[in-house]
Amino acid sequence: MPFSLRSERTLAPTHACERYVVVDLSPPPAPGHEARAPAHLSLVIDRSGSMGGGKLTLALQGARQVLASLDERDRFSVVVFDDGVDVVVPSTVATPDARRAAADRLARIDTGGSTDLGAGWLTGAGEVGKALGADAVGRCVLLTDGEANRGIVDAAELGAHARALRRRRVTTTTIGLGEGFNEFLLGRMAEEGGGHFHFAGDETRLADIFRRELGDLFAESARDVTVVLDAPPGARVESLNGYVADGRGAFAVGALRGGRRVEAVFRVTLPPSAAHEVAVVGVRVRERDGVFGDVRQELTWRRDTPSACAAESPASDVAVLVAELEDALARSTALARNHEGDFAAADAVVDAASARLRQLGCDDAAVVALRDKLADDRRRLTRPMPSRSRKEDYIRSYSSQKRRMLEDLAAQDEAARRARAAAAAMAKGLHPRAGSRSLLLVVDEACRALAGVAAAAPLLHGGPRGIEAWPTPLSPDREQRLRRDLRVGEPAATVLFVAQELDDAWFSHWHPQERVAVVSTAGFAELTGLPLVAFVAYELLLQSLRTRSERFDAREFLHREGRGCFFDFCGDKGEIAVQLQAGHVCDDCVAGLVRVGIDPQELAAQWSVVQSLAHPAR
Repeated sequence: MPFSLRSERTLAPTHACERYVVVDLSPPPAPGHEARAPAHLSLVIDRSGSMGGGKLTLALQGARQVLASLDERDRFSVVVFDDGVDVVVPSTVATPDARRAAADRLARIDTGGSTDLGAGWLTGAGEVGKALGADAVGRCVLLTDGEANRGIVDAAELGAHARALRRRRVTTTTIGLGEGFNEFLLGRMAEEGGGHFHFAGDETRLADIFRRELGDLFAESARDVTVVLDAPPGARVESLNGYVADGRGAFAVGALRGGRRVEAVFRVTLPPSAAHEVAVVGVRVRERDGVFGDVRQELTWRRDTPSACAAESPASDVAVLVAELEDALARSTALARNHEGDFAAADAVVDAASARLRQLGCDDAAVVALRDKLADDRRRLTRPMPSRSRKEDYIRSYSSQKRRMLEDLAAQDEAARRARAAAAAMAKGLHPRAGSRSLLLVVDEACRALAGVAAAAPLLHGGPRGIEAWPTPLSPDREQRLRRDLRVGEPAATVLFVAQELDDAWFSHWHPQERVAVVSTAGFAELTGLPLVAFVAYELLLQSLRTRSERFDAREFLHREGRGCFFDFCGDKGEIAVQLQAGHVCDDCVAGLVRVGIDPQELAAQWSVVQSLAHPAR
């Protein structure tokens, strides 16, 4: 069944009462890369004065990575805004030439004045809609670190625009950066706009957020999903997930990622009724792709005496889910009232939620813990709060409502910790060099993607003078000279990228005595059709393992049979394309890394960065 229904009880008292409907949505698997729908994407980036200090640099770097992931079936545009709006790239087909030209334009963007968020976003959304085909996915991604302080600033008006755009198949995702943005505004725009709301505590998280957003976009298997509930006369239906009511009993869920189960939970307030009558809620799921079919399912409650209903134990799995969402909804609503300074209203919200958690009548430890925690937090939620604390609390609640595990702050913090650890391991003793100015730029981009701006700057150096004019292939004598000139002591390692072929036409040579790797980029792009930066990042990551553990020996990991693993030998040079796009770290190699003292999850964190850089240029 593409969807199913559950409730916490089968009985309902004859007086007015609340019951819950869980709609389990199970979309089909995500389409493969070749079968995915075309993406029409607009990146709308705040360049106001507050985006200085590295924020804008990393935002634009993330934008370039997004553009590198598109191909000729897609369209894209780039809009920047401060107190004015600049369409940097109008909507265009994502050809390799168009993406390269866009990357060049992005490199010339500087910070400006104040923040006309509404005008920038609406301009970007307009670019998405210019040539939006019937089968395409339209998405406008808005990134800002501040408040809307020019043009349209009213949250209700911006939310209404987001809803209208969603009805025209242009969805809105928002990314809040730092501490100065209005989380309630951005959350509302994403909610009304059918997209996602992301929180980047600092700019180093932007690349991961951009990759995740694009991954969700490419993996959609059910679009424009709406759950329609036909409740009894006089009943009221509300979404605990925060889905927008879109007509009587209809709630806009948005797009579903293939293979990812979603639990949409609704609170149904039933009117008084006679004993033994049956309350019926019918449910249909509408969407653009026809994956759920035209099926109506029903869920019923038999009306009975209060004592009979009290004797019925609730289904604990549903009760726990309901409690989690009631708690999250109450917290996000109370925080919004707190932000407005209406502390009495915040207190009333917490009071109502506490009553609902008690009325669930469930003594499951998880429900009891939620009830106790909400009581403990009541004073904090109903008093002035530091902006950062309120923001983080709101993001947690919003994420819990949407049941989006990857958005949980704890997961973000863990991912950030691993990224920092991986970056530190990368920087420790690794000396990237480049044999030409053009390669220097590619190596710089790879370092920044892998280790962040702060770590990349001291890593990067040019190669020996005159190497750019050396003939190809690189003779053994010249390579020996390079080894001698660039040698370093253990545990450091030098990685030199050259444009010339090596004497044996292979990708790279490792010279253990001098601890120098010489890597040739000759013919890579022509052989694989992939961006060169992906290969450079892969080699940097591979060679950095030599600096992380004195016990690491690549020869013990490389396997000649193809496993789709990071350590595949790739006897046929063309196999590197598959490895860069779809490789993982096989179980044997994970065990080997643990044995030599290298954290496999740190490697995986940076390996995912390499793969995000490796997309075919079509």
